[in-house]
Amino acid sequence: MANKTYFTATIHDIASWLAIYQSKNAFAPLIQAIFEKEQLPYGPLKNLTPASNAIFGVGKDYVIKLFMPTETGYSNPLAAKIEKAGLTRANRVIPSPKLFASGIIYDKYNFSYLIMEQIAGIDFTAFSPAEKKPFVPTVKEFSHNLATFFPDPDIPILTKEECLSNPRWSVFPESFQAERKKIILTTNFDAPVFVHGDFKAANLLCTASNQLNVIDFADCYFAPKEYEWPYLIFGLFGCDTAMINTYFAKELDATFIQTLTGAFLMHKFGANLLSQIFDLKHIDLATITSLPALTTVLTECLAQETFLTE
Repeated sequence: MANKTYFTATIHDIASWLAIYQSKNAFAPLIQAIFEKEQLPYGPLKNLTPASNAIFGVGKDYVIKLFMPTETGYSNPLAAKIEKAGLTRANRVIPSPKLFASGIIYDKYNFSYLIMEQIAGIDFTAFSPAEKKPFVPTVKEFSHNLATFFPDPDIPILTKEECLSNPRWSVFPESFQAERKKIILTTNFDAPVFVHGDFKAANLLCTASNQLNVIDFADCYFAPKEYEWPYLIFGLFGCDTAMINTYFAKELDATFIQTLTGAFLMHKFGANLLSQIFDLKHIDLATITSLPALTTVLTECLAQETFLTE
């Protein structure tokens, strides 16, 4: 295997990666070599929901994720370790794809990979609010089972320093950034728990027997428990009042909206999520000059039911 090149396409930046990362023809020889190496049965490839990494169904039983190589300029050298650790933990406490193999294949480029169970199910983006509502107690149980702390050096711990250096917030007005900094510095980060980090509709699969499975642990962290809230509320519940009431029964007090605002401010992709919300609501980001302005927008979203699909 070491003397043969299986991947022949050229990757020199993120654009060249995005042009090829869903190509079955480009990846088939490489994936077949990986399956031979791992002594797993290879089968026809099929495209799955695209993300930033290459992901394919292999036959009926497996999913392989190949992480973008360093040549893209956007790779995280720890990404495979983080997702492997998160999925390993999830396998112990909630229904989630079993991890069969992981490693690195040294080819024309070095590809880290995970091989997981392929779950036959429909993701929650196909479900209406009425169809989702009966599953909310199960979602709450899953997130509760995940939300513990345990020693694992491969899962990052969210820090105030990381939040403050997050470049995604640079597009916001300076006055807003100054207020955000004050909130981050006064937020308690001393009791982190394991969070999925991307608990949206696309990452929940429902099987024919109505069994929920949680997938894609690439963005997991140890963080304050409310770190999970933005994607849950906007990416899964779509701000549906009944689902929010069921899930957050004990947290629905006078501090709820402030806690939700703080969750956006600390989240790695909080700025991106807010930009999507502003686009949906036709709000000029330049007008969000203070935290009260953001809180007002989020309050209106909760009243109007706002669903983010990304």
